[in-house]
Amino acid sequence: TSIEFPQGLLFIGLDSFNSCKNITEVTIPESVLYIDNYAFSYSGIKKFTYLPSSCTNAFSILSGVDGGGEGIEVIIGNKVQTIPNAMFSHSGGSSRTATIKSITFEKNSSCTKIEYAAFHECPTAFDIYYFDSEEKWNSIEIEKLNEILHSSTLHFK
Repeated sequence: TSIEFPQGLLFIGLDSFNSCKNITEVTIPESVLYIDNYAFSYSGIKKFTYLPSSCTNAFSILSGVDGGGEGIEVIIGNKVQTIPNAMFSHSGGSSRTATIKSITFEKNSSCTKIEYAAFHECPTAFDIYYFDSEEKWNSIEIEKLNEILHSSTLHFK
């Protein structure tokens, strides 16, 4: 039910864990450079920890994931620099956007950019926990089609 990929892993392939309903918790290591499309779509993930510092693709990897109806708890590691294009979004057609319950950015976040449509059409606003200053949060470049981030509830610690 839980997957913690080994450090050193570079690539997770297309549809690798698509529709694996028994997987409830996944940790993506810092070393991952590329996650192919729909890698975890329609899985049973409830907690998703994302640690890669320079992953270039993670397109719709959680499409259709709803966290068992409660939403996904997302953890963004403090070395993550960019949240990739359409990461929590969907591709259109019959796929669905991921349902997010909360996003927690670890303290001393390195995130400087949330790419185009990373959270496009997420069905509901969610809680964002940011353990650094509001000024630092406001310095993150948030590209278009991420409006849900502006209507979600920000918590600073």
